[in-house]
Amino acid sequence: RWNTSAGFETNFDLNNSFYGLAIPQLYGQIGYNGWDIKVGRWFSPVGYYVVGTANNFFATLPYTFQYGEPFTHTGVIATKKVSDDLTLGGAITHGWDSSDNTGNNHAGALATASYTIDEQRSLAYVGVFGPEPNFSGVNPSSVNGFGYTSRYLQTLVYSRKFSDDVMGVLQSDFGTQ
Repeated sequence: RWNTSAGFETNFDLNNSFYGLAIPQLYGQIGYNGWDIKVGRWFSPVGYYVVGTANNFFATLPYTFQYGEPFTHTGVIATKKVSDDLTLGGAITHGWDSSDNTGNNHAGALATASYTIDEQRSLAYVGVFGPEPNFSGVNPSSVNGFGYTSRYLQTLVYSRKFSDDVMGVLQSDFGTQ
């Protein structure tokens, strides 16, 4: 229920029920010469946890995953494997959890970088930029009944494998709007 995309599943809910059609991802993907390009709706690369409880180590999720990070993006994302250790990427999106002008009529951007330090350690960065809805009354120029202000979110994830059975993850989020 929480990872529905404004303007996507909400337009298919013919019965106006609480639960309706759920299409978590719908994209086309091509790859060539180290490039990987997705076009459509895809899970956000922000943070360590992902949509789908079975895909996470713990069944409980942090509060920031529910309310402080996007679940999905709609747009184009391109990543390039620069070396065996470094992958860089960038995207043009339709904002957080929005597929059309229903939730956000502005474009946003996303930047990614992941670096494998060695066989045990890795570091990943994701930055999300763009105007997003603001329900606080700040910036009274409104579209669809609410205003928009610039939002920036970054997440850093450091992971370390201590042994075949033990792994540690540190995640740091910073956001402002």
